[in-house]
This record gives sequence, structure tokens and C-alpha cells, in this order.
Amino acid sequence: MNSSEYCVVLPCNINIAPYYQSYERLFISKNLPFDLIIWDRELSEEQTFAKNVFKFSKKDIPNNKNWLKIISYFKFASFVKNKLKKNSYKKVIFLSTSGATVVLLNGFLKKYYNKKYWIDIRDYSFEWFIPYKNGLAKAIDNSFKTSISSPAFTRFLPKGDFSIVHNIDFKSIDDFINHQEELEQIDSDKIRISFVGSVRYFEENKKQLEFFKNDTRYVLQFYGSRANQLKGYCEDNNIHNVDFHDRFDSSETYRFYQRTDIINNVYGNNSFELTTALSNKLYFSVALKKPIIVSSDTYLASIVVDNGFGYVLKYVDEDKDNLYKWYFELINSKDYHDKCNDFYNNAVNEYKANQKLLEDFLHV
Repeated sequence: MNSSEYCVVLPCNINIAPYYQSYERLFISKNLPFDLIIWDRELSEEQTFAKNVFKFSKKDIPNNKNWLKIISYFKFASFVKNKLKKNSYKKVIFLSTSGATVVLLNGFLKKYYNKKYWIDIRDYSFEWFIPYKNGLAKAIDNSFKTSISSPAFTRFLPKGDFSIVHNIDFKSIDDFINHQEELEQIDSDKIRISFVGSVRYFEENKKQLEFFKNDTRYVLQFYGSRANQLKGYCEDNNIHNVDFHDRFDSSETYRFYQRTDIINNVYGNNSFELTTALSNKLYFSVALKKPIIVSSDTYLASIVVDNGFGYVLKYVDEDKDNLYKWYFELINSKDYHDKCNDFYNNAVNEYKANQKLLEDFLHV
């Protein structure tokens, strides 16, 4: 098996890392064959254009608190190290630090891949642990570049020279725009609130379901892997104003946004991961002109309030009446559409600047 000159390392399945697609499209557009080293946590098939796929197949549940998974982190890092050493890639891209791979391989990367790797950070991970944070600082210093998906990540990351990579799913947005004639019309008095993506934070989801329980003005929709776990909860608790669809192919993402009036980005605010992140739902919101609801006391809340295209859900009784009124007033406002366009265009320009740096990296 002949390896490529380029390699992408992904510590999770592709379906929960939609940003992977943007890297794949870049390699395809530049006619650069690449290999993919992936931690197959779901033991599932992956759809990818990678020349070679090296799978570390080990079942894992995202975001659980089982400390024994650190053993799997070391095993995955060892798996990655062996592939990188064997294939001597010209350049390597590490997507996400959630598997601690760049920290565990810090010394190896400095010796064999100094300034020949790129780090893309999408979440808070173990920065609270000082040895980890120190190791990450070294990995960042020795990288060609480290990109982050939210400016607020600088609150917990070590100091570094970061570029901003906005988590924009251009393909799904384009698919939505190209299929506008298929948009499903809503009842004039009903609002569909949709969570689209891998369903996590179940306690927060259950809190929402109880809050909007059987309010006929709203339909709560959960679309993505593990959604059926919430379906069972609703059946047990007689919650009827709901709709579910479990795991779907990423090419179908736009169809679920067609069924959406308000985008659900209410994750909670009890960790750095939640208070600092900017998810792809923000960009769907401004690109598709669909308002978004978010958790209080988060960086995202400050953005949507300052720009006037989101609602901060606080679970107080008046929220249900206020949200209903706010939505219908907002969507008919020209100022709302202008603010969405301004925010999205600025994000796209920053995204393009980051892509230019990435292209420079691949060709140096």
C-alpha cells in the first residue's frame, strides 16, 4: 500500500466532525491525494475520498466521564505515531485535540515533523490539567499553524499565534439554497425548533422538552445520531409536540434545516467547552436566515444578542410567550436580514484567509 504525501488525523468518526469535509474538499480541489488516520469510535463505515484509511477501531462513547478511556488515548496516539513514522508524510493535519494526540506525541512531532504539521482546535479538552496544557503549548509552538474555531478559546488555551477557522458547512448551506423550492411551509401559528447534528447533552435536552412540553405553538425536533434516546424519554413522559430522526448522512443535512424555523443551540453553560464554543449552527442560522436560540452566559449568547439574530433561553415562564412574539417580529425585519448577511460575509472572509494559510502550508 503506497502512502500519500499528506495525512489527516481525526480522533473521531466523520459524522460528528463535519468540518472534516472542508479539508477533504481542499485536497480534492488541489488534486492532492491524502491518507486518513481515524479513531473509529462507532465501529462504522466511513465515506471518504482519502487514498488510504488507517482505522483505529475502538468503541467509545463521546463525552462520557470514564477515566479508563485515557488508555485508549495512549493506544490511538501510538497507532498514529507508527503510521506517521512508517509513511514519512510531507505534511500532517491534526483535526481536534479531543484525543490528546498532539500532546502525547509532542516530542515525536518536534523531532520528525517540526513545522510540518497543522493543528485545528474545535473544543475545550484537558487544558485544566497543567501538564497537558504545557504539552499543548509546546505542540502549538512547533506547529506550522494552529487554527481555532472560536476567538474565546484563547481564554483557556496557552498563548499562541492562532488563526480563526469558522465552522461553516458550505456544502449543506449551498444544498439548502439550491433546493429552496422544496421548503416545507409551516402552519401560521406553529414554530419548529430543531436540533440538527449529533445529539448530546441529554440533560439539557430533557430540560427543554419539559419546558415546552405540549405547548401547541411549538414543535421540538431532534435530528441526528442518538436522537431516538430522547424519543423514548418523550414516550415515557407523554410529551407529544416532538419529532425525531436518528442518524442521517451528512448529504441530507440541508433537508432537516428545510423543516426548521428556529435553530436549537441550547447546550448549557456548565463548562469551558460550552461557554466558549461557536458551533456550525451559528453559521447555518445567519446563512439561512433562521433565528437561533442559545444558552445564557456563553460567548455565543453575547454574539447573537449584540447582532440581534438570536434569543437567549433562560427557562423562565415568560420565555415561551416572548420567544413566540420575538420570532414573528424578527423574521419580517429587513434589519435582521442585513445583520445576518454582514456577520456571515465577515466570517467567510476570515475563513478564506485561514484557507490561504492552509494552502501555503500544504505547498511549502
